[in-house]
Amino acid sequence: MHVEGITLAGVVDELQSVEGAFVQQIYQPAPELLTLELYHPAEKRKLKLLIAISGDARLHLTAQKFENPPAPSAFCMLLRKHLKGGVLEAVEQPDLERLVDLVVNRRDGRRTLRAELLGPRGNVVLLLQDGEILGALKPAVGARTFRPHGRYEPPPAPAAPTAGL
Repeated sequence: MHVEGITLAGVVDELQSVEGAFVQQIYQPAPELLTLELYHPAEKRKLKLLIAISGDARLHLTAQKFENPPAPSAFCMLLRKHLKGGVLEAVEQPDLERLVDLVVNRRDGRRTLRAELLGPRGNVVLLLQDGEILGALKPAVGARTFRPHGRYEPPPAPAAPTAGL
């Protein structure tokens, strides 16, 4: 199913209820699937946030259990290094696009985990506050590249349909 910006806005609205939760662990059970285990101290409950960027791109809370590989990927280790122990400060959606920013604050600074829910062109990118790329799930998507220490550029806007003659 193709996720639309307006539908995603409803999901983001729901996810804002988990703001203030601690990032306890991060897993990558499949190549294009991430899960973040969260603990919300005010509600004293554990939550699991799923981010999938495959053909059925989505982001939502889940109770589903996944089999994790014995060794985490390099990107998963990078996420653990920069997000684990931080507080999920904000869940945002820029301009009703199919992008979701998870802003995590740690003692050593803020990081943004941007989920681009664009189907085959989707990606998950870890950014510093100033837009510097720390890493990405996919190092390249089409003509866009995501090199560490490079500048993040959002995906191009879809081309407007042209009127027929």
